[in-house]
Amino acid sequence: MSNRVTIVKNQDILFIFIFLFLPKISFAQRKIILTDSLDVYRIGEYTQALYDAGHDFNIDSVASGSESEKFKSLNSNETDFGHTRSAVWIKFTVKNETTKNSRWIVSQGFPVINKVEFYVPSSDNKYKMLEAGTDFPMSTREIKNRKIAFPFQIKPGEQRTFYLRLTSRITLPVYLKISTPAAFTSGEARENLIYGIFYGALLIMALYNIFLFFYIKDSSFLYYSLYAISICYYQTCIDGYAFRYFTPENTWINGHIFIIFVGFASLLWLLFAREFLQISKYSAGFEKLYQAAIIASIIYAAVLAPFSVRTAAIVSFIPIIGDLIVTLVSSVYCLLKGSRNALIFLSAILIFVAGLLLKHLNSLEAVHGSNLGELSPQLGVFGVFLQMTFLSIALGNRINTMKRDEEREKASIRSRIASDLHDEIGSNLSSISLSSQMIKKSPGLGEDEKIQLEDITATAKETADSIRDIIWFIDPEHDKGDDIILKMQNAASKLLHNKNFTFNTNENKIKIAGDLQFRRNLFLIFKEILNNIAKHSLAGNVNINIKNESGALKLNISDDGTGFDITKVRYGYGIKNIKNRVKEMGGILELNSEPGKGTKIEISLKMNRR
Repeated sequence: MSNRVTIVKNQDILFIFIFLFLPKISFAQRKIILTDSLDVYRIGEYTQALYDAGHDFNIDSVASGSESEKFKSLNSNETDFGHTRSAVWIKFTVKNETTKNSRWIVSQGFPVINKVEFYVPSSDNKYKMLEAGTDFPMSTREIKNRKIAFPFQIKPGEQRTFYLRLTSRITLPVYLKISTPAAFTSGEARENLIYGIFYGALLIMALYNIFLFFYIKDSSFLYYSLYAISICYYQTCIDGYAFRYFTPENTWINGHIFIIFVGFASLLWLLFAREFLQISKYSAGFEKLYQAAIIASIIYAAVLAPFSVRTAAIVSFIPIIGDLIVTLVSSVYCLLKGSRNALIFLSAILIFVAGLLLKHLNSLEAVHGSNLGELSPQLGVFGVFLQMTFLSIALGNRINTMKRDEEREKASIRSRIASDLHDEIGSNLSSISLSSQMIKKSPGLGEDEKIQLEDITATAKETADSIRDIIWFIDPEHDKGDDIILKMQNAASKLLHNKNFTFNTNENKIKIAGDLQFRRNLFLIFKEILNNIAKHSLAGNVNINIKNESGALKLNISDDGTGFDITKVRYGYGIKNIKNRVKEMGGILELNSEPGKGTKIEISLKMNRR
């Protein structure tokens, strides 16, 4: 009886053991089943991992020795082991249930890993090792590709277990896939197209803004272009294209340059933000903060990254996240202070932050095991693209802002000049006129002296009138088209005060270009014509018509005066000045006159000037 109880208890214990541990054992032994229906397999959840803190294990100890039982299932298609100093062994078992496919490729989605060893079992229970990573020249790879990829063969119906050993001085994300050679090539072609569009767009934006820099001479355009180029090159390093095409044999550059470019990109970002937001204009405190951050970025790029890649990689979030915080807070501050450009700049930062944070938090294991892991580089790329697009828009808006600032500055200068002319020259001319009139009343003056004083008075008044006209045009308050029409109407009232005249605009509002020189020439032409009518025509009636027609300003002036024979009369300086001004303005002048039939002048001026 006691023996039976003992057997039952033993059976119960065995049942409980199987119930508790068999699921784990079964799960740990999950195999990757290759079938004819699929060409690509994400294998992360079928893998097991083993940490090798001392870098002491070899393939024999992990495959069949004392370490072989220490593997743990990853249970995820994407796993980031973070900034670990350990070597990480990955184990996976493949069973080929296809009918014909025996050649396959296992690839690692994150190209910037220093060293990856792939162990392929052979028929004599030995393992063949293949190596790849940034510590090895491209020429030593079995598959010459930007990604870390290894070929292997497994016959239909065969089952084999493979091992990977990975070490990295930076973060160690693992995104493993098994593909047929055709599927691997096809997938690479699609990704090359997407990345090509991304790199091309960045370079186009960079080159375009370099041209703008040489034209506008604003350093924010230069910093933007250099920042775009640095981000573009950094991304080619992360995506493996720089290693594949630019420096395939230089292992030092491949292992260091992208970390160095984190510092360079941060430096250029700060320089761009400081110049674009005009930080020194809004806050001396933020200006000092920017100066300190710029120095820190230079130290990171020139000192830390070249000599200690691991340390630089671990603290890479400091220049990236730190600079983003500085620019984010400063752009909000500038926005509150009235900067129009800060709003678009702020939008660019917020769009960029989501993808970038996800990418770098993933490397710090903040989203360890998340299914977003493999997508985070692409999200980072998309975030960069949107950021650069918004910043390009912001620079376009900055051009408009610069134009507005320049116009305001010009207007301010013109106001000061007008004020100075009025206060100094105008008052002096008035004093001359008054003084000459007072002297004229003095007893004992001869007729010659009185005539000279009359000339002085007339010249002073005429000069004062000219100065008032100049002041009127210089003053930016009179830049409207309506003002020049009123000015012309007032001039007609003064010059034609003893004649019957009509002044017709034929429209409620005449549109006249805002260019100062254009408006001044128009008024001088108009005034010269009226002066000629007043002095020489003996006209009793004058008709003045101004209108907009087919994008041009039409000025028609006719009188019923004596007229003249245009084939015989030699033009004086007045007509020559009118002709020269119309020509300068790109207009057309038509002069018609006959003796006894008056004179008609038609002027057509293009209105596409600003």
